[in-house]
Amino acid sequence: MLIQENASEVANSLDKALSSGTNIQLVLNRVGPLLLQLVTSDKAIALSRAAAADVSETGLLGQSLAEMGRDTVGPLIKQIFDQAKANGTLTFQPSDNVTEVYLGLLIGDIQIRRATGSLSQPTKAAIRSRANRASTLFLQLYAA
Repeated sequence: MLIQENASEVANSLDKALSSGTNIQLVLNRVGPLLLQLVTSDKAIALSRAAAADVSETGLLGQSLAEMGRDTVGPLIKQIFDQAKANGTLTFQPSDNVTEVYLGLLIGDIQIRRATGSLSQPTKAAIRSRANRASTLFLQLYAA
């Protein structure tokens, strides 16, 4: 339940963007900071640490994190990018795996650095700056 609550704001924002056909840059500017705040939050980091420490064969917490987090949000981001491609805003090949590229630009290793304790919680300004940089670089790569 906690995992689902954490991802719901990002997923809801992506759902709204899909239904309204919102400009890709506006979507990235709104969703990027939400997603980055989510994955670097103290709650998310505590869950990630607990999942990493789970030595059971099932790794249930890790599976739940993936299912309710990345496996929910990732396909929505891909749909946003596919929609932007269909309307001529983005241009890419299926092999470009644009969702992975965007998430890599946005999140990079910041989440693991938070989980290992080598990085403190980023400020809202730092999150906004990183999200803006990810959006700018992504659009430089794929804008039509």
